[in-house]
Parts: sequence; structure tokens; C-alpha cells
Amino acid sequence: MLISLFAPALLCAAALPQEEIILMDGRILDVQRITGETYSEVTYKTATGTGRKDAEQVRELKHAYGSRLLNTYADGRDLMVDEQYVVAIQAFNEVLEDKRLMTNKRYAWVKGDTLFRQVRCMFTLGDFEGVVKFVDRLLSEVPDTFYYAPALMFKAEALELKGDESGARAAFEQMSADVVAKGLPARWEKESELGLLLLDKTKSGAGLRRTLEDLVALTEKSFPTVASRATAAIGLSFIEEEKYGKAEEFFESITANDGADDRTEASAFFGLGLCNYRRGLEMEDQDSAADTYFEANLNFLRVVTMYRDNVSLVPKSMYYSSLCFNRSGGSANRRKAISIAGRLLKRYPNSQWTAKVKRDLNLR
Repeated sequence: MLISLFAPALLCAAALPQEEIILMDGRILDVQRITGETYSEVTYKTATGTGRKDAEQVRELKHAYGSRLLNTYADGRDLMVDEQYVVAIQAFNEVLEDKRLMTNKRYAWVKGDTLFRQVRCMFTLGDFEGVVKFVDRLLSEVPDTFYYAPALMFKAEALELKGDESGARAAFEQMSADVVAKGLPARWEKESELGLLLLDKTKSGAGLRRTLEDLVALTEKSFPTVASRATAAIGLSFIEEEKYGKAEEFFESITANDGADDRTEASAFFGLGLCNYRRGLEMEDQDSAADTYFEANLNFLRVVTMYRDNVSLVPKSMYYSSLCFNRSGGSANRRKAISIAGRLLKRYPNSQWTAKVKRDLNLR
């Protein structure tokens, strides 16, 4: 009788939510609770004791958020998944205004996490001014945040996308300086080096590739995410020279291993799509071209569906996907092209790719 009375309680205890620390090599640590997270280290509690990981070993943190205090935070996360980014930002504003939550030491991680999620929402919406503003707020209000360097990466890319290349350089230079001044993980020095290299318009073709190859050689073992991004850049440089087979070798090396982050994987799939799209344009036989456009479209749509918050590549991929459908011929493909274009117009009304798709598909 006692066993049956206590069984529900035992089941509840067993079902208590665990938290996860996802490492750079893909391994997942199931822990009872993440007790601290900064740009230098992550600490945690297990059933048998405590532990720590250098921040440079950690790719992602997953907190349990079953507490009623976190209901609005959980709503914001769900809204992001549903691509309702404007409403998600509003929900996260409510989280930041909740004094009970913001002063609760058990949930000290929420503020930095919430501000970083707002940055991601604004980036996806193409609100680059908002990205810069909220990155600055995050670094001011949570100066030791685990998201310190990733937030600066968002800031640099936002500034670049809105045409402020000098601002983007300054953000990368700040990140590089903070590796020394604040003790950021050394990986971010190489991320900064790569970012500044890709902003340098004086480098292109074989000269750019040599520098990128040197960076790959220096980072492929110690900082595989940097090496993968540099590898993707090498592939893109080959596309510009119409050396599609060479480009594909580099993109496929990225998709075949686990060393790349989501951003780099998206670049590789986009690059594979662009190789086939460019091949299709060069074909005289339209049936063969349609098959090539189909192969290209698989990769463009993979970017759209799997990497939804990559605002630099998703609208671009939607644009090329609509062109692939349109060039494949037939009324059904034309309808699909217009459907993709409509989604692009709705999600990214201010994107340069929205203006291009309207022009290239003759849409009003």
C-alpha cells in the first residue's frame, strides 16, 4: 500500500526536467542544473556533485523552464519557433519587466538569455538598428554573459548588412581586443580575423583563397567552426570564378562532418544550390536544366526550412528557390515560384531580395 501511495511522487521526481549542455563536439551533458554561465565558463550540478566546462567547449545551453515564473519566457520561445518574431519580442519585453523574475537568483540566467533572443528575433526581422541597440544593452547589463562574443558577431553582421562596413570592422576589432582584455575564449580572435578578412574588398580570387587556406590550416583542429566558415568562403570564391566542381568539394567537406555551426552549414547548402543553379543557366537543353534546377532547389529549400533565423541567407535562398521553380517551366512551377515569392515578401518586406524577386518574376 505504501508503495502505491508513494509511486506517483517517485514518478514525479524521476520526471523532473533535466538541463542540457551541448558541447562543441556534439556531445550532450544531461545535468540537474546549470548553476552559472559566463563567457569564460559554465558550471553545473549533477546527481553526484558539481562540474565545470570552459565556455569555448560549449556550443549551446538548454535550461528547464517548467516553473510558472517562466511561463511568459516559454511563450516567447514558442513564438520564435512559430516565426512570430514581433510578438516574441513583446513577450520577452514582459519577461524583462517582471521584477520577481529578474531578482530571482535561481533564474539569474534569464536576463541574458532573453536579451540575446531579442537580438536573434530582430536580426531575423531585418531590424539591424534594433540588433545593434540590444547587443549594446546586453553587454552593458550582463557584461559577463555567455553570449558576449556571439552577440558581437550578430552586431558585426547587422552593421555589414545595413551597409556600415566601418562599424562592422569596429565590432570585430572589439571582439579581438576583448580576447586579451576580458579573457574571451581564443576562438573569437580567429573569428574576428576571419570576419575582418571577408570585409576586406581588396582581397579576392586566388589571393583570398591562399589567406583562407592558411587560416583553415591554423584552426581546423583547435577551432573547427572557424575552419568550416573559412572553408565555406573558399567555396564561394570558386563559384565567382565559375569553378563549380571545385566549389562543391569545399561545401561537401562541410556538410559531411560535424565541425560546422548552423551558420556555416547553411552557407554550404546555399553554395551547393548556387553551383547547380548557375549550371542550369548555362544549359541549352531545358529538360536537363530543369533537373539541375530541381537539385539546386533542394539545397535552397533546406536552408529555408532548417536555418530559419539566418537572415543573411534565408531570404537569398527563397529568392533563388523561386527562380528555380520559375525557370523549370509549367504553370504548376510558376505557382510554386509565386508562393515562395509571397512568403519572401511577407517575412522580409525590406530585404533587397524582396525587391529583386518582384522584378525578376514580374510581380506587382
